Amino acid sequence: MPQGAGREILTRRLSLVALGPADAAAVLSGARSAAWAAGYPTPGDVEVARWVSAGRFAPRDPRFGPRRIIVSDPGLVIGGVGFHGAPRDGVVEIGYGIAPEWRGQGLGSEVVMAFVAYAFTLAGVRRVTAVADPANVASRRALERAGLVIDGPAEGALRFARDRALR
Repeated sequence: MPQGAGREILTRRLSLVALGPADAAAVLSGARSAAWAAGYPTPGDVEVARWVSAGRFAPRDPRFGPRRIIVSDPGLVIGGVGFHGAPRDGVVEIGYGIAPEWRGQGLGSEVVMAFVAYAFTLAGVRRVTAVADPANVASRRALERAGLVIDGPAEGALRFARDRALR
């Protein structure tokens, strides 16, 4: 298994844990889990669960698979974060979403900062990008706090980017 595969990413308040086939099946089942926040899964989480169930991420490099966002207290799944695939020419795109009732607490910034830092630990990643709706000020701020800057338009949205720091 490649280095970092399945590795849990921890922040002060969160765990970013791999979203496996069983997790995806649970999301797609329509049943509710006591381990999920009221607003989870979001439509984005359902879309990612479909991708996992369809094998989009397997047998590709699991370091680039999607993850669940789990808030440590009270231990609920509140959203998801992941790459839109393995690097292409050194570039990865990230996406994330948080259940509505958990927004406005700085968790988006915490997720993005941790995930961008993780991305730069992976061989072959030299640039991280993300797309945000211009009207989604909270998402734009989360990306900016993680060091991403506006890099131009992206089909009605704004593309943000950050390059790996040279040592």
